[in-house]
Amino acid sequence: MAPLIEIAGIGRVYGATNAPVRALNHVDLTIEQGEFVAIMGPSGSGKSTLMNILGLLDRPTGGRYWFDGEDVATFGHDRLAAHRNRHFGFVFQGFNLLPRATAAENVAIPLIYRGLSRAERHPIAVAALASVGLAHRLRHRPQQLSGGEQQRVAIARALVGDPLILLADEPTGALDTETGKEILKLFKLIHGSGRTIVLITHDLSVAQHANRIVSMRDGRVVSHNMIGEARSALVSRMPG
Repeated sequence: MAPLIEIAGIGRVYGATNAPVRALNHVDLTIEQGEFVAIMGPSGSGKSTLMNILGLLDRPTGGRYWFDGEDVATFGHDRLAAHRNRHFGFVFQGFNLLPRATAAENVAIPLIYRGLSRAERHPIAVAALASVGLAHRLRHRPQQLSGGEQQRVAIARALVGDPLILLADEPTGALDTETGKEILKLFKLIHGSGRTIVLITHDLSVAQHANRIVSMRDGRVVSHNMIGEARSALVSRMPG
């Protein structure tokens, strides 16, 4: 079987030709189905740019990307959008919830793009909220929820379409330490159910919740470490 994700020689350049900014420089990476991978690096290392490319939110300016054996470069705009909606769930640091929508309405948003009616969407959204421990918060709006609860709503929204991959960009960055630990426990439970997770972080203590850590610096992958042998190798590379 082909890897779920395989990229080779991926580059991403922004800006004018006479003053290019190279965010990614010849990145190779393979992610197998069912893995929990942390992509770690300091600010400006290219990790969020890589996440956007992996999640089909952006296109590389060089290299190849195969998703489940298919060359993503052959996808047109509509197929790219459909693929993204069907196979990826996204969780961001800032939650990105609609302030006037209830928790259930926020969770149901990806199902709107699949053409499901309100009657079809609601029970699926309720089940997704229940799976993250928020069955009692269905009708609450974001301002009525704690930061941890808002992130749980965002995670339920990412899961509601039953994606193959959950992509999480600094999901604990806006949370206090204890709440962040609870969110990371939830990610481990989600991974335990068979979901592939790619976690973007600058924090070693967060990255160590994954099974593999991919370290980036200056737009390049500098190391791959399986958890258990990762800590000493990574600590030596962390900026002071």
